[in-house]
Amino acid sequence: MKTIPKYIFFISVLVFISLGLVSMVARVALVIIAIYIILGACYSIHHINKPLISGITLLLILNTLYFLVSDKEIFGQTIGHTNTFGFYANIFLNLGVFYTTYWMAKTKKLDDNDMLYFFYLMVIASVFRFVHDMTTALETYNTNRTLNIGYLFVSLVPYLIFVKKKYISIPILLLLLFLILSTVKRGAVLVFCLSALYYAKIMYLKPGVKNVIVAVISLVVIVVVGYYLLGNILENNSLFLERFELTKDGFTNGRDTIYSKIWSAWFNSDSIMNLLFGFGFCSSVGFAGNYAHNDWLELLSTAGLLGIMIYVLYYLQFISILNNKTFETDAKHMLILILVASFITSLMSMCYCDVDHVVLTLLLGYIIGKNEIKEIVQWKKKKFLEE
Repeated sequence: MKTIPKYIFFISVLVFISLGLVSMVARVALVIIAIYIILGACYSIHHINKPLISGITLLLILNTLYFLVSDKEIFGQTIGHTNTFGFYANIFLNLGVFYTTYWMAKTKKLDDNDMLYFFYLMVIASVFRFVHDMTTALETYNTNRTLNIGYLFVSLVPYLIFVKKKYISIPILLLLLFLILSTVKRGAVLVFCLSALYYAKIMYLKPGVKNVIVAVISLVVIVVVGYYLLGNILENNSLFLERFELTKDGFTNGRDTIYSKIWSAWFNSDSIMNLLFGFGFCSSVGFAGNYAHNDWLELLSTAGLLGIMIYVLYYLQFISILNNKTFETDAKHMLILILVASFITSLMSMCYCDVDHVVLTLLLGYIIGKNEIKEIVQWKKKKFLEE
């Protein structure tokens, strides 16, 4: 019976990520997740002075306050009339789940096996969502389209460290590679390649003849299968090659225009209040017709320099915890993968305000909570020896 609450939480996360806000079932899942987030936040508030917890809390409070005091209905030339609740719900879920897994890990309600099983289920759920999104795109536009789900596949890479059996981890890595290439998201492909290279380095480049042989065989398999997958995608999806060719010519899919309009609106503002505290929640839509597709510019338009300072603080706290020597080796590797994926994505797309990154925040909370148990044990041992 004690395991039922955590299963309800993880199933709700799976349902919401798979369906979004488009169905009543997903909305019920959001309510359930919100309850768990509140419970986790009530527990975590006692540890508010610790790195990352304070950074995430400030970022969540900032967005919550701006959402409450800003217009709920906005209009952009690209996205039309929209309600800001959906955007805020993504932020609330993405940041809030940190409290839940932190609380569960620190109270020993979660372990590595739970995270591993969640990863397997998340891979299955993401495949189904990929098929659904791809089918919808073909039916709606009668052609291949880029799919934002590519960043969800990137977020799953750190979980591979939980998979100790290489005959399982390699096929999953190749599956994620195929899915990411199929989404035709250039930023996601870049982040995935960097993450996959780091993962390969820590998992396969180890001393010993046996490890070298395994590494060589694994590399050959990955290269051969990857080459086949890439060739197949290029043959059947002309959009993939077209977008990368356009990238060489400086094509940014309108991002440069969006960035320029948001930056100009802030930089050329005559109001010191706008410069310091921004223009309000989702104000980027009014300036550029669409969301910023860049965390830093989204925060700049929303909360000005205040928002940027809080986000810088968050990443400084993230970097600082990497110096904590109590983290296990695997945990530190996962933290590095999360940091790299989050930061690059924050520059090229959206991270803290994209629900597909919830699996990264969820993992982050678990790692921090689990490590604090270890820190408490070490502290008690030290006190005992001193006595």
